[in-house]
Amino acid sequence: MQKRLTQTLVAVALSAVLLVGAGVLLLATLGARDDARRQVEQQLVAIADVANTTGDRERADNALVRIAEGFDVSSVTIVRVSDSGRVSELRGRPDRDGPAREDTILSLDDKDVNAFDDGESIVLDTAGSVTGLRRLDFVDDRRGPENRANLDRALGVLVRQDIATIGSQAGRWFLFSGAFVVLASIIAAWWLAQRFTAPVRAVTAATGSIADGDLSVRVAVDRDDELGDLGASVNRMAGELERGRAMEQQFLLSVSHDLRTPLTAIAGYAEALVDGAVAEPQRAGEIISHHAGRLDRLVGDLLDLARLESRQFRLEPRPIDPVTAARTVVESCQPTAVAHNLSILLDAPADVVGTIHVDPDRLGQVLSNLVENAVKFATSMVTVRVTPLGGEMSIQVIDDGPGIPADDLPHVFERLYVTQLKPKRAENSSGLGLAIVRELVAAMRGTVTASATDAGTIMTLTFPAAEPSAADHAPSNVTI
Repeated sequence: MQKRLTQTLVAVALSAVLLVGAGVLLLATLGARDDARRQVEQQLVAIADVANTTGDRERADNALVRIAEGFDVSSVTIVRVSDSGRVSELRGRPDRDGPAREDTILSLDDKDVNAFDDGESIVLDTAGSVTGLRRLDFVDDRRGPENRANLDRALGVLVRQDIATIGSQAGRWFLFSGAFVVLASIIAAWWLAQRFTAPVRAVTAATGSIADGDLSVRVAVDRDDELGDLGASVNRMAGELERGRAMEQQFLLSVSHDLRTPLTAIAGYAEALVDGAVAEPQRAGEIISHHAGRLDRLVGDLLDLARLESRQFRLEPRPIDPVTAARTVVESCQPTAVAHNLSILLDAPADVVGTIHVDPDRLGQVLSNLVENAVKFATSMVTVRVTPLGGEMSIQVIDDGPGIPADDLPHVFERLYVTQLKPKRAENSSGLGLAIVRELVAAMRGTVTASATDAGTIMTLTFPAAEPSAADHAPSNVTI
Protein backbone atom coordinates (compact mmCIF):
# COMPACT_ATOMS: atom_id res chain seq x y z
CA MET A 1 0.00 0.00 0.00
CA GLN A 2 2.81 2.41 0.85
CA LYS A 3 4.49 1.76 -2.50
CA ARG A 4 1.28 2.35 -4.44
CA LEU A 5 0.56 5.54 -2.49
CA THR A 6 4.10 6.82 -3.12
CA GLN A 7 3.77 6.08 -6.85
CA THR A 8 0.41 7.83 -6.94
CA LEU A 9 1.73 10.94 -5.21
CA VAL A 10 4.78 11.10 -7.49
CA ALA A 11 2.54 10.70 -10.54
CA VAL A 12 0.35 13.51 -9.26
CA ALA A 13 3.42 15.71 -8.71
CA LEU A 14 4.74 15.00 -12.24
CA SER A 15 1.35 15.72 -13.72
CA ALA A 16 1.20 18.97 -11.79
CA VAL A 17 4.67 20.00 -13.04
CA LEU A 18 3.72 19.23 -16.64
CA LEU A 19 0.42 21.05 -16.37
CA VAL A 20 2.02 24.06 -14.70
CA GLY A 21 4.80 24.13 -17.31
CA ALA A 22 2.35 23.84 -20.20
CA GLY A 23 0.17 26.49 -18.62
CA VAL A 24 3.11 28.85 -18.13
CA LEU A 25 4.21 28.39 -21.76
CA LEU A 26 0.70 28.94 -23.06
CA LEU A 27 0.09 31.99 -20.91
CA ALA A 28 3.52 33.41 -21.78
CA THR A 29 2.82 32.96 -25.50
CA LEU A 30 -0.61 34.55 -25.23
CA GLY A 31 0.82 37.38 -23.15
CA ALA A 32 3.63 38.00 -25.64
CA ARG A 33 1.13 38.08 -28.54
CA ASP A 34 -1.10 40.53 -26.68
CA ASP A 35 1.91 42.73 -25.93
CA ALA A 36 2.91 42.67 -29.62
CA ARG A 37 -0.64 43.59 -30.71
CA ARG A 38 -0.76 46.54 -28.30
CA GLN A 39 2.67 47.71 -29.45
CA VAL A 40 1.69 47.54 -33.13
CA GLU A 41 -1.66 49.25 -32.52
CA GLN A 42 -0.01 52.06 -30.57
CA GLN A 43 2.90 52.65 -33.00
CA LEU A 44 1.21 52.06 -36.38
CA VAL A 45 -0.49 55.47 -36.48
CA ALA A 46 2.70 57.28 -35.50
CA ILE A 47 4.77 55.41 -38.10
CA ALA A 48 2.19 56.19 -40.80
CA ASP A 49 2.21 59.87 -39.83
CA VAL A 50 6.03 59.97 -40.04
CA ALA A 51 5.92 58.30 -43.49
CA ASN A 52 3.26 60.73 -44.70
CA THR A 53 5.43 63.69 -43.76
CA THR A 54 8.07 62.57 -46.28
CA GLY A 55 5.66 63.27 -49.13
CA ASP A 56 6.81 60.54 -51.55
CA ARG A 57 7.76 56.91 -51.78
CA GLU A 58 11.50 57.38 -52.16
CA ARG A 59 11.97 59.55 -49.10
CA ALA A 60 9.67 57.26 -47.15
CA ASP A 61 11.79 54.25 -48.11
CA ASN A 62 14.91 56.02 -46.91
CA ALA A 63 13.28 56.80 -43.59
CA LEU A 64 12.03 53.28 -42.93
CA VAL A 65 15.26 52.03 -41.37
CA ARG A 66 15.38 54.90 -38.92
CA ILE A 67 11.64 54.51 -38.27
CA ALA A 68 12.06 50.80 -37.41
CA GLU A 69 14.96 51.54 -35.08
CA GLY A 70 13.23 54.44 -33.39
CA PHE A 71 9.94 52.62 -32.77
CA ASP A 72 11.58 49.27 -31.80
CA VAL A 73 9.63 47.12 -34.25
CA SER A 74 10.88 44.14 -36.24
CA SER A 75 10.29 45.64 -39.72
CA VAL A 76 8.57 48.56 -41.49
CA THR A 77 7.72 48.27 -45.19
CA ILE A 78 5.90 50.36 -47.80
CA VAL A 79 3.43 48.06 -49.61
CA ARG A 80 0.84 48.27 -52.36
CA VAL A 81 -2.72 47.11 -51.75
CA SER A 82 -4.89 46.18 -54.72
CA ASP A 83 -8.65 46.48 -54.88
CA SER A 84 -8.84 42.68 -54.48
CA GLY A 85 -6.95 42.86 -51.17
CA ARG A 86 -3.57 41.58 -52.37
CA VAL A 87 -0.78 43.18 -50.34
CA SER A 88 2.59 43.19 -52.14
CA GLU A 89 6.03 44.65 -51.65
CA LEU A 90 7.99 46.13 -54.58
CA ARG A 91 11.49 44.70 -54.92
CA GLY A 92 14.19 46.58 -56.90
CA ARG A 93 14.19 49.99 -58.61
CA PRO A 94 12.48 50.09 -62.03
CA ASP A 95 14.78 52.84 -63.44
CA ARG A 96 17.97 50.99 -62.42
CA ASP A 97 17.33 47.30 -62.12
CA GLY A 98 14.80 46.83 -64.89
CA PRO A 99 11.20 45.86 -64.26
CA ALA A 100 10.27 45.88 -60.59
CA ARG A 101 9.34 42.56 -58.95
CA GLU A 102 6.38 42.35 -56.59
CA ASP A 103 6.15 39.77 -53.82
CA THR A 104 2.76 39.11 -52.30
CA ILE A 105 2.99 39.38 -48.54
CA LEU A 106 -0.60 38.62 -47.51
CA SER A 107 -4.18 38.89 -48.67
CA LEU A 108 -6.97 40.87 -47.04
CA ASP A 109 -10.63 39.98 -46.93
CA ASP A 110 -13.33 42.41 -48.00
CA LYS A 111 -13.86 43.69 -44.47
CA ASP A 112 -10.17 44.53 -44.05
CA VAL A 113 -10.03 46.12 -47.54
CA ASN A 114 -12.91 48.44 -46.64
CA ALA A 115 -11.24 49.30 -43.33
CA PHE A 116 -7.96 50.02 -45.17
CA ASP A 117 -9.71 52.26 -47.71
CA ASP A 118 -11.32 54.18 -44.83
CA GLY A 119 -7.91 54.88 -43.33
CA GLU A 120 -8.33 52.59 -40.33
CA SER A 121 -5.54 50.56 -38.78
CA ILE A 122 -5.60 46.81 -39.45
CA VAL A 123 -3.83 44.43 -37.04
CA LEU A 124 -3.49 40.76 -38.05
CA ASP A 125 -2.10 37.74 -36.25
CA THR A 126 0.42 35.90 -38.41
CA ALA A 127 2.73 32.99 -37.72
CA GLY A 128 5.20 34.04 -35.02
CA SER A 129 4.40 37.74 -35.40
CA VAL A 130 1.75 40.47 -35.41
CA THR A 131 1.31 42.56 -38.59
CA GLY A 132 -0.21 46.04 -38.79
CA LEU A 133 -1.29 47.85 -41.94
CA ARG A 134 -2.42 51.48 -42.49
CA ARG A 135 -3.06 53.50 -45.66
CA LEU A 136 -0.65 56.31 -46.70
CA ASP A 137 -1.79 59.63 -48.15
CA PHE A 138 0.65 59.90 -51.09
CA VAL A 139 1.03 57.85 -54.29
CA ASP A 140 4.11 56.41 -55.94
CA ASP A 141 5.17 58.96 -58.61
CA ARG A 142 8.31 57.13 -59.74
CA ARG A 143 8.60 56.58 -63.52
CA GLY A 144 8.70 53.30 -65.37
CA PRO A 145 6.16 51.05 -67.06
CA GLU A 146 5.62 48.86 -64.01
CA ASN A 147 5.25 51.86 -61.72
CA ARG A 148 2.78 53.62 -64.06
CA ALA A 149 0.71 50.46 -64.18
CA ASN A 150 0.45 50.53 -60.39
CA LEU A 151 -0.42 54.18 -59.94
CA ASP A 152 -4.00 53.14 -59.27
CA ARG A 153 -2.93 50.99 -56.34
CA ALA A 154 -2.99 52.46 -52.82
CA LEU A 155 0.16 52.59 -50.77
CA GLY A 156 0.29 51.56 -47.13
CA VAL A 157 2.79 51.14 -44.38
CA LEU A 158 3.16 47.59 -43.03
CA VAL A 159 4.60 47.09 -39.54
CA ARG A 160 5.62 43.64 -38.33
CA GLN A 161 6.45 42.85 -34.70
CA ASP A 162 7.85 39.41 -33.87
CA ILE A 163 6.39 37.70 -30.81
CA ALA A 164 8.90 37.21 -28.00
CA THR A 165 9.57 33.56 -27.19
CA ILE A 166 10.99 31.90 -24.11
CA GLY A 167 14.69 31.68 -24.58
CA SER A 168 16.95 28.68 -24.10
CA GLN A 169 18.14 29.99 -20.74
CA ALA A 170 14.57 30.20 -19.49
CA GLY A 171 14.01 26.67 -20.78
CA ARG A 172 17.04 25.42 -18.86
CA TRP A 173 15.76 27.09 -15.69
CA PHE A 174 12.39 25.47 -16.23
CA LEU A 175 13.99 22.03 -16.59
CA PHE A 176 16.11 22.62 -13.48
CA SER A 177 13.13 23.75 -11.42
CA GLY A 178 11.05 20.85 -12.76
CA ALA A 179 13.74 18.34 -11.73
CA PHE A 180 13.93 19.93 -8.28
CA VAL A 181 10.14 19.77 -7.90
CA VAL A 182 10.08 16.11 -8.93
CA LEU A 183 12.82 15.23 -6.43
CA ALA A 184 11.06 17.15 -3.67
CA SER A 185 7.81 15.44 -4.64
CA ILE A 186 9.37 12.00 -4.31
CA ILE A 187 10.67 12.84 -0.84
CA ALA A 188 7.36 14.39 0.21
CA ALA A 189 5.42 11.47 -1.27
CA TRP A 190 7.50 8.95 0.68
CA TRP A 191 7.03 10.93 3.91
CA LEU A 192 3.29 11.35 3.35
CA ALA A 193 2.91 7.69 2.47
CA GLN A 194 4.67 6.76 5.71
CA ARG A 195 2.45 9.12 7.69
CA PHE A 196 -0.78 7.95 6.06
CA THR A 197 -0.16 4.23 5.86
CA ALA A 198 1.37 3.68 9.31
CA PRO A 199 -1.97 4.25 11.12
CA VAL A 200 -3.77 2.14 8.51
CA ARG A 201 -1.31 -0.69 9.02
CA ALA A 202 -1.78 -0.40 12.78
CA VAL A 203 -5.56 -0.53 12.39
CA THR A 204 -5.28 -3.50 10.02
CA ALA A 205 -3.12 -5.38 12.52
CA ALA A 206 -5.49 -4.51 15.38
CA THR A 207 -8.62 -5.62 13.50
CA GLY A 208 -6.84 -8.85 12.53
CA SER A 209 -6.05 -9.52 16.19
CA ILE A 210 -9.66 -8.74 17.13
CA ALA A 211 -10.88 -11.16 14.45
CA ASP A 212 -8.59 -13.80 15.97
CA GLY A 213 -10.20 -13.28 19.37
CA ASP A 214 -7.75 -10.92 21.09
CA LEU A 215 -10.10 -8.19 22.31
CA SER A 216 -7.51 -6.53 24.54
CA VAL A 217 -5.59 -5.07 21.59
CA ARG A 218 -5.70 -1.28 21.16
CA VAL A 219 -4.44 1.15 18.54
CA ALA A 220 -2.12 3.97 19.59
CA VAL A 221 -3.92 7.24 18.76
CA ASP A 222 -1.49 10.17 18.55
CA ARG A 223 -3.09 12.38 15.90
CA ASP A 224 -6.17 14.57 15.65
CA ASP A 225 -7.50 13.83 12.17
CA GLU A 226 -9.61 11.28 10.30
CA LEU A 227 -7.02 8.53 10.76
CA GLY A 228 -6.93 9.31 14.47
CA ASP A 229 -10.73 9.06 14.54
CA LEU A 230 -10.43 5.69 12.78
CA GLY A 231 -8.05 4.39 15.43
CA ALA A 232 -10.30 5.71 18.22
CA SER A 233 -13.30 3.99 16.60
CA VAL A 234 -11.43 0.69 16.46
CA ASN A 235 -10.52 1.10 20.14
CA ARG A 236 -14.15 1.78 21.03
CA MET A 237 -15.25 -1.24 19.03
CA ALA A 238 -12.70 -3.45 20.77
CA GLY A 239 -13.74 -2.07 24.15
CA GLU A 240 -17.43 -2.74 23.46
CA LEU A 241 -16.67 -6.24 22.22
CA GLU A 242 -14.55 -6.91 25.29
CA ARG A 243 -17.30 -5.60 27.55
CA GLY A 244 -19.87 -7.65 25.64
CA ARG A 245 -17.81 -10.79 26.08
CA ALA A 246 -17.47 -10.09 29.81
CA MET A 247 -21.24 -9.53 30.02
CA GLU A 248 -21.85 -12.75 28.11
CA GLN A 249 -19.64 -14.69 30.51
CA GLN A 250 -21.36 -13.04 33.48
CA PHE A 251 -24.73 -13.85 31.95
CA LEU A 252 -23.79 -17.50 31.42
CA LEU A 253 -22.64 -17.74 35.01
CA SER A 254 -25.86 -16.12 36.21
CA VAL A 255 -28.10 -18.29 34.03
CA SER A 256 -26.15 -21.37 35.05
CA HIS A 257 -26.78 -20.45 38.71
CA ASP A 258 -30.47 -19.76 38.02
CA LEU A 259 -30.75 -23.13 36.29
CA ARG A 260 -28.65 -25.15 38.69
CA THR A 261 -30.35 -24.00 41.91
CA PRO A 262 -33.93 -25.02 40.99
CA LEU A 263 -32.76 -28.13 39.16
CA THR A 264 -30.79 -29.23 42.24
CA ALA A 265 -33.80 -28.63 44.45
CA ILE A 266 -36.16 -30.44 42.07
CA ALA A 267 -33.78 -33.39 41.70
CA GLY A 268 -33.20 -33.62 45.47
CA TYR A 269 -36.86 -33.59 46.43
CA ALA A 270 -37.73 -35.96 43.58
CA GLU A 271 -35.17 -38.49 44.82
CA ALA A 272 -36.46 -38.05 48.36
CA LEU A 273 -40.01 -38.70 47.21
CA VAL A 274 -38.89 -41.81 45.33
CA ASP A 275 -37.03 -43.08 48.41
CA GLY A 276 -39.95 -42.26 50.70
CA ALA A 277 -37.75 -40.06 52.85
CA VAL A 278 -40.04 -37.01 52.80
CA ALA A 279 -42.33 -36.67 55.79
CA GLU A 280 -44.56 -34.09 54.04
CA PRO A 281 -44.98 -35.00 50.35
CA GLN A 282 -47.34 -32.07 49.82
CA ARG A 283 -44.71 -29.59 51.01
CA ALA A 284 -42.12 -31.23 48.77
CA GLY A 285 -44.49 -30.89 45.82
CA GLU A 286 -44.96 -27.21 46.56
CA ILE A 287 -41.20 -26.66 46.59
CA ILE A 288 -40.77 -28.57 43.33
CA SER A 289 -43.59 -26.52 41.78
CA HIS A 290 -41.98 -23.28 42.97
CA HIS A 291 -38.61 -24.10 41.42
CA ALA A 292 -40.27 -25.35 38.23
CA GLY A 293 -42.00 -21.98 38.02
CA ARG A 294 -38.63 -20.25 38.29
CA LEU A 295 -37.32 -22.35 35.43
CA ASP A 296 -40.44 -21.57 33.39
CA ARG A 297 -40.01 -17.82 33.93
CA LEU A 298 -36.35 -17.97 32.92
CA VAL A 299 -37.15 -19.91 29.75
CA GLY A 300 -40.02 -17.48 29.04
CA ASP A 301 -37.66 -14.51 29.37
CA LEU A 302 -35.23 -16.10 26.96
CA LEU A 303 -37.98 -16.81 24.44
CA ASP A 304 -39.40 -13.28 24.76
CA LEU A 305 -35.99 -11.73 24.20
CA ALA A 306 -35.39 -13.98 21.18
CA ARG A 307 -38.74 -12.98 19.66
CA LEU A 308 -38.05 -9.28 20.27
CA GLU A 309 -34.64 -9.51 18.65
CA SER A 310 -36.07 -11.32 15.62
CA ARG A 311 -38.84 -8.69 15.31
CA GLN A 312 -41.52 -11.39 15.44
CA PHE A 313 -43.21 -10.28 18.66
CA ARG A 314 -46.94 -9.64 18.28
CA LEU A 315 -48.66 -6.67 19.92
CA GLU A 316 -52.34 -5.80 20.12
CA PRO A 317 -52.34 -2.08 21.00
CA ARG A 318 -55.51 -0.23 21.95
CA PRO A 319 -56.36 2.81 24.09
CA ILE A 320 -56.20 1.99 27.81
CA ASP A 321 -56.35 3.93 31.06
CA PRO A 322 -52.81 3.95 32.57
CA VAL A 323 -54.22 4.34 36.10
CA THR A 324 -56.30 1.21 35.74
CA ALA A 325 -53.34 -0.73 34.35
CA ALA A 326 -51.10 0.43 37.21
CA ARG A 327 -53.77 -0.43 39.82
CA THR A 328 -54.09 -3.97 38.42
CA VAL A 329 -50.34 -4.56 38.71
CA VAL A 330 -50.20 -3.12 42.23
CA GLU A 331 -53.02 -5.39 43.39
CA SER A 332 -51.43 -8.47 41.81
CA CYS A 333 -48.07 -7.74 43.50
CA GLN A 334 -49.53 -7.06 46.96
CA PRO A 335 -49.10 -10.66 48.21
CA THR A 336 -45.41 -10.65 47.26
CA ALA A 337 -44.88 -7.28 48.94
CA VAL A 338 -46.66 -8.39 52.10
CA ALA A 339 -44.61 -11.58 52.22
CA HIS A 340 -41.48 -9.43 52.32
CA ASN A 341 -42.89 -6.93 54.84
CA LEU A 342 -43.11 -4.21 52.21
CA SER A 343 -45.80 -1.70 51.34
CA ILE A 344 -46.76 -1.16 47.70
CA LEU A 345 -48.81 1.95 46.92
CA LEU A 346 -50.51 3.50 43.89
CA ASP A 347 -50.05 7.27 43.64
CA ALA A 348 -52.41 8.69 41.01
CA PRO A 349 -54.38 11.97 41.23
CA ALA A 350 -58.12 11.47 41.11
CA ASP A 351 -58.46 13.88 38.19
CA VAL A 352 -56.03 12.07 35.85
CA VAL A 353 -57.78 11.88 32.47
CA GLY A 354 -56.27 10.35 29.37
CA THR A 355 -55.39 7.13 27.65
CA ILE A 356 -52.31 5.60 26.05
CA HIS A 357 -52.28 3.43 22.93
CA VAL A 358 -50.46 0.26 24.04
CA ASP A 359 -50.89 -3.50 24.38
CA PRO A 360 -52.45 -3.90 27.87
CA ASP A 361 -50.96 -7.35 28.45
CA ARG A 362 -47.46 -6.23 27.50
CA LEU A 363 -47.79 -3.06 29.59
CA GLY A 364 -48.81 -5.26 32.51
CA GLN A 365 -45.75 -7.43 31.86
CA VAL A 366 -43.51 -4.34 31.82
CA LEU A 367 -44.95 -2.91 35.03
CA SER A 368 -44.88 -6.29 36.81
CA ASN A 369 -41.24 -6.71 35.85
CA LEU A 370 -40.36 -3.26 37.18
CA VAL A 371 -42.33 -3.76 40.41
CA GLU A 372 -40.78 -7.20 41.03
CA ASN A 373 -37.35 -5.71 40.42
CA ALA A 374 -38.11 -2.88 42.88
CA VAL A 375 -39.31 -5.40 45.50
CA LYS A 376 -35.91 -7.11 45.39
CA PHE A 377 -34.11 -3.92 46.47
CA ALA A 378 -36.70 -1.90 48.44
CA THR A 379 -36.25 -1.33 52.16
CA SER A 380 -39.86 -0.71 53.15
CA MET A 381 -41.92 0.70 50.27
CA VAL A 382 -42.54 0.57 46.52
CA THR A 383 -44.64 3.30 44.88
CA VAL A 384 -46.26 3.25 41.42
CA ARG A 385 -47.02 6.84 40.35
CA VAL A 386 -49.06 7.93 37.30
CA THR A 387 -48.61 11.54 36.13
CA PRO A 388 -49.87 13.39 33.02
CA LEU A 389 -47.14 15.39 31.26
CA GLY A 390 -48.71 17.57 28.58
CA GLY A 391 -49.21 15.30 25.60
CA GLU A 392 -47.64 12.32 27.40
CA MET A 393 -48.39 10.02 30.31
CA SER A 394 -45.68 9.03 32.82
CA ILE A 395 -45.69 5.89 34.96
CA GLN A 396 -42.95 5.69 37.61
CA VAL A 397 -41.95 2.73 39.79
CA ILE A 398 -40.09 4.05 42.86
CA ASP A 399 -38.35 2.06 45.60
CA ASP A 400 -36.58 3.24 48.74
CA GLY A 401 -33.63 0.90 48.34
CA PRO A 402 -29.92 1.77 48.10
CA GLY A 403 -30.23 3.10 44.55
CA ILE A 404 -28.43 2.02 41.38
CA PRO A 405 -24.67 2.74 41.35
CA ALA A 406 -23.62 5.48 38.93
CA ASP A 407 -21.47 3.02 36.95
CA ASP A 408 -24.48 0.74 36.40
CA LEU A 409 -27.05 3.39 35.40
CA PRO A 410 -26.07 3.61 31.69
CA HIS A 411 -26.24 -0.19 31.32
CA VAL A 412 -29.24 -1.38 33.36
CA PHE A 413 -31.38 -1.89 30.24
CA GLU A 414 -28.70 -3.65 28.20
CA ARG A 415 -29.06 -7.30 27.33
CA LEU A 416 -27.22 -9.70 29.63
CA TYR A 417 -26.09 -6.90 31.95
CA VAL A 418 -26.04 -7.88 35.63
CA THR A 419 -25.59 -5.10 38.17
CA GLN A 420 -23.00 -5.46 40.88
CA LEU A 421 -25.57 -4.35 43.49
CA LYS A 422 -26.75 -7.37 45.48
CA PRO A 423 -30.54 -7.52 45.97
CA LYS A 424 -31.97 -7.81 49.45
CA ARG A 425 -34.28 -10.60 48.33
CA ALA A 426 -34.27 -13.48 45.84
CA GLU A 427 -31.43 -14.57 43.59
CA ASN A 428 -29.36 -12.42 41.27
CA SER A 429 -31.21 -11.52 38.09
CA SER A 430 -30.13 -13.04 34.81
CA GLY A 431 -30.06 -9.60 33.26
CA LEU A 432 -32.97 -10.30 30.91
CA GLY A 433 -35.88 -8.60 32.63
CA LEU A 434 -34.96 -4.95 32.11
CA ALA A 435 -33.72 -5.67 28.59
CA ILE A 436 -37.16 -7.08 27.76
CA VAL A 437 -38.76 -4.01 29.37
CA ARG A 438 -36.80 -1.67 27.11
CA GLU A 439 -37.60 -3.64 23.95
CA LEU A 440 -41.33 -3.86 24.76
CA VAL A 441 -41.60 -0.17 25.65
CA ALA A 442 -39.77 0.84 22.46
CA ALA A 443 -42.08 -1.41 20.42
CA MET A 444 -45.06 0.42 21.94
CA ARG A 445 -43.48 3.80 20.98
CA GLY A 446 -42.55 4.72 24.53
CA THR A 447 -39.38 5.33 26.49
CA VAL A 448 -37.99 3.96 29.74
CA THR A 449 -35.28 5.54 31.87
CA ALA A 450 -33.62 4.81 35.18
CA SER A 451 -32.41 7.32 37.76
CA ALA A 452 -31.02 7.05 41.25
CA THR A 453 -31.62 9.39 44.19
CA ASP A 454 -30.60 9.44 47.82
CA ALA A 455 -33.99 7.88 48.60
CA GLY A 456 -33.75 4.98 46.12
CA THR A 457 -34.32 4.19 42.45
CA ILE A 458 -36.89 5.59 39.96
CA MET A 459 -37.87 3.70 36.80
CA THR A 460 -39.87 5.99 34.49
CA LEU A 461 -42.11 4.89 31.60
CA THR A 462 -43.32 7.57 29.19
CA PHE A 463 -45.97 7.03 26.48
CA PRO A 464 -47.65 9.51 24.13
CA ALA A 465 -51.22 10.27 25.08
CA ALA A 466 -53.65 8.59 22.68
CA GLU A 467 -55.64 10.79 20.31
CA PRO A 468 -59.35 10.08 20.70
CA SER A 469 -60.87 8.73 17.49
CA ALA A 470 -63.31 6.13 16.30
CA ALA A 471 -60.47 3.84 15.33
CA ASP A 472 -59.33 3.71 18.96
CA HIS A 473 -62.15 1.29 19.82
CA ALA A 474 -60.95 -1.32 17.34
CA PRO A 475 -57.81 -3.25 18.44
CA SER A 476 -55.11 -3.77 15.81
CA ASN A 477 -52.42 -6.41 15.61
CA VAL A 478 -48.84 -5.26 15.16
CA THR A 479 -45.86 -7.49 14.47
CA ILE A 480 -42.49 -6.09 15.46
